[in-house]
Amino acid sequence: MVFSLLVFALSFLTASGNPQQHLVRRAELKSMAVPGDSSRLMTQASILQAATQGALVKSKDKALNPPEQLETWKDGGGNTAGDLASTEVSRLASQLSGDGWCKQLQSFTGKQPERNTVAKGGIKAEDYIVSQMKAMGLDVTLDHYKVIAALPVLAEGASEPSSDYLRSLTLSDDGSGKDAAPNVVGMIHGTDLAHETILIGSHYDSVNWENSRSGVAPGVDDNGSGVATLLSAAKILTSYGTKPRRNVVFVAFSGEEEGLWGSKHFVKSHVKSGKLGHLKGAVIMDQVGFAGRKGKDHKCILETTMPKSAEVTSLVDTLAHSVKREPSMKGFYVNWHGFGSDHIPFRDAGYPSTLLIESDDEYYADNWAHSARDTFDHENCDYGASMGRIALRTVLQYAFPKV
Repeated sequence: MVFSLLVFALSFLTASGNPQQHLVRRAELKSMAVPGDSSRLMTQASILQAATQGALVKSKDKALNPPEQLETWKDGGGNTAGDLASTEVSRLASQLSGDGWCKQLQSFTGKQPERNTVAKGGIKAEDYIVSQMKAMGLDVTLDHYKVIAALPVLAEGASEPSSDYLRSLTLSDDGSGKDAAPNVVGMIHGTDLAHETILIGSHYDSVNWENSRSGVAPGVDDNGSGVATLLSAAKILTSYGTKPRRNVVFVAFSGEEEGLWGSKHFVKSHVKSGKLGHLKGAVIMDQVGFAGRKGKDHKCILETTMPKSAEVTSLVDTLAHSVKREPSMKGFYVNWHGFGSDHIPFRDAGYPSTLLIESDDEYYADNWAHSARDTFDHENCDYGASMGRIALRTVLQYAFPKV
């Protein structure tokens, strides 16, 4: 199956007289899924190794880029029972306001013009997140990793983060290579259930595949919006007077845009290693600020992958009930055939994780994402705060489970 897909990619490239090099984005990844198993994706490195010209061209044929496999949620009865009174959960959630969310988003995205994982902007973004987490009182650590060249650098001798240069990189397995901006990990230690963890995360890197040499990649929706939500939730939980029963871990991942580098490394270094104990669930937020076009607006997608284990079903059900408690949300969908964001490395390793993403994400990707046009102009502060409250309610139920 994989071989036939590689042959198709090579033949498509050969048939194109002068193909425009195009880097993979979320909306294109589904056409690169391994047939028969949509939870597995060809890594960017494997695509590069197969495509001798070092590029894969997106087909204009919509049949080769099918839509997200969205379906109506069916309650599996797995809603996690929390120990906090519903009024207390609502009180805490109400602290995540539209104004506060937007101020956090502006503060983060306004610090540097780009947040590339192997450039200065990524390090500056990491420093900002570290300072914010430490000011909240979180136990902050850095999860370092390196990247290496999977192929000879396409732009010979390139040292700047051009798209050709980034195409030549992949995650290092042996500790050699170039330092990437690290994952930032903030933790609230649990009490009697400190051997269990609920995680909330988002990636903080940004790219401009249209003009990577410009140095302008604001990444406001993708994924400044996720970081704003992550830090807003952390601020509320750290200011709460009662310690959670379970550990609550806040992770800002790097390297998502280039190939899920940060989350892949984190799963290996922190989850598989047992450093976090039993991971009860990971809530990942990616693109949570664009309310959508009329008719698609104020909805969201809960995305994960098969199989439907009890823990995964429980996480989806808990998020679904959280959405239903948010009056401004007009609806939501579930996608059991997820792809292309930081929930995938968790699912590939067998851990429960779900992506929370705006429902009109593919329209955003087609028009503004991964370019200099991913700006504040498209964000809806109240919608972003609603998405944040959905995630926060879910984390609260897991952090304070019923005795």
